[in-house]
Amino acid sequence: MENNPSYNEQNRCRNLTHKSVIFITNTWSFIFSVIFIVCWMMTGTVFHVSPSWQIAINSAASLVVLLMCLLILKKEHPKEEKVIVIDPASNDHSH
Repeated sequence: MENNPSYNEQNRCRNLTHKSVIFITNTWSFIFSVIFIVCWMMTGTVFHVSPSWQIAINSAASLVVLLMCLLILKKEHPKEEKVIVIDPASNDHSH
């Protein structure tokens, strides 16, 4: 199974997802986000809260939200789920 290119690609994607979740849930990532928002708010006075200033932050925020949602979905609902198959012919009624 390890020689299968599709399996290797899925494994790399799974590893990247796991590392991304660890990075994003880090305290420093939150601190960076707060600093970024404060800097963005301060630049509003420089750009006189122009429509292009608002569009830039709205576009960036939309992309970040989309990527975070996809990342959360990937982490919470992996494709590979264990399925238990019960064979009715081997039903043991000796209990």
